[in-house]
Amino acid sequence: MVKKHLDILLVAPDYHNNEMGGTPHIPCGLGYIARSIETNNYSYRVVDLSIQPESDLFNIIKEDHPRYLGISLMTYRIEKSYQLLETVKNNYPWLKIIIGGPHVIAAGLCLFQECQAIDISCIGEGEETIIEILNGVHISSIKGIHYRTEEGVFTTEKRQFTKNIDNIPFPTYTGFDIQKYGTCMLLSSSRGCPYKCTFCGAPQFLGNMWRKRNSKGMIEELMYWYENGYREFYFEDSLFSADKKRIQEFCDELINLNLSVNIDVNGARADHFDEFTLKKMKKANFRNLVFGVESAKNHVLEAFKKGETIEQIETTLRIVDNLGFTMGLFFIIGGPGESYKDAIESINFSQKFKNVAFTYFFKLTPIPGTSYFEYATKMGYVDKNNKYPTGNFGFDIEATHGNDVMSSLELSTALKKARHIERLIRIRYYIKNNLQLRKLYIPNIFTEPLAQLLAISLVNRFARHIVSVVRSISLKTI
Repeated sequence: MVKKHLDILLVAPDYHNNEMGGTPHIPCGLGYIARSIETNNYSYRVVDLSIQPESDLFNIIKEDHPRYLGISLMTYRIEKSYQLLETVKNNYPWLKIIIGGPHVIAAGLCLFQECQAIDISCIGEGEETIIEILNGVHISSIKGIHYRTEEGVFTTEKRQFTKNIDNIPFPTYTGFDIQKYGTCMLLSSSRGCPYKCTFCGAPQFLGNMWRKRNSKGMIEELMYWYENGYREFYFEDSLFSADKKRIQEFCDELINLNLSVNIDVNGARADHFDEFTLKKMKKANFRNLVFGVESAKNHVLEAFKKGETIEQIETTLRIVDNLGFTMGLFFIIGGPGESYKDAIESINFSQKFKNVAFTYFFKLTPIPGTSYFEYATKMGYVDKNNKYPTGNFGFDIEATHGNDVMSSLELSTALKKARHIERLIRIRYYIKNNLQLRKLYIPNIFTEPLAQLLAISLVNRFARHIVSVVRSISLKTI
């Protein structure tokens, strides 16, 4: 009896970063694709290179002879992904390689010049596109793709984003080695973003219209994982907070269910919240809210086209702090018009609140597909021979260039100070919330090497699932 070929092998690249650390996060986007494939009765297997060796990928290709390989790419460390795909194609030239993810937007048609192994790239959401490909629909009739033939590279008609995302089944991660991703389950409750932040590629990737799942669907997904033993959840949305009524309805449902859970949220935009909503969230066991502050200076926020002021941000953070939430704060250093003094003010701002559990300061990085990339190109910040930043992107503290008012040396110095403050904030928070360690507290805890090592070790254990998700969020638009 002839073994049936696998329909598709799904691959998640390894984006592990030593600076961010943490347990690998479950690839939520790939989970949605897998659920769509499963629902339509096609066969698939998953290789996540953050938890598996590359040999697993090649063994599956050799054993199961898949028709397609599907991989979601970010611009981060793209050279490594290109090399992998070239190796796959050289060894298995019959295998069709399909690309999705943010890098498709960043690279456009250049993708096919940069990596000769790629056959198809899917623009935007892929749940419907992948099924049409597997169904054998003629390639030229499939909307929302670029594809390669012997005659060249072609683009099909644009595919519209799914307006009602309640109709998209949530991931159940059949075929994923789910126990290797820790005890916190990632959830996604919205797509798209109407804001125009110059540094962010999210609107280009998932559209500038914010689309939400309703509170009933959010509860349904959370309860599925609750019944499967999960008690910690993280909404990984780029913009979770755009609809206060939806948040309140979700909280009311949670309060009525009286579940013993902890819920953390990314995409918490400060100007969306009021005290009433935050009190409901607290009662419903929301624990940690992650805010993109970006800068403590309004002129930098204006340059970023952030659409909110530092006064608005600080007002909300004070309420959040007083209500006893923990907070994660994101900042970007090196924006247009930001001086070294401005950068230090942002670093100092991060220390103003007693319940900040972690902060991250990223170096502003020109990512293709963002409006800042165009600005950076004009300013000469982009390498003409390599438009994709190498190394650690915004995690790197060594700046190759400054901005219009700050030298590269000043920017590097500010980033080094920021890294130091990141560590101290984690130590401070953990000491404050750990009774046994607090009994051992001495005034120079921040300068005693042994005390620092002890505290950092404890902090890493305490924040393990938070860190892993933060890493995924910081990468997902690049």
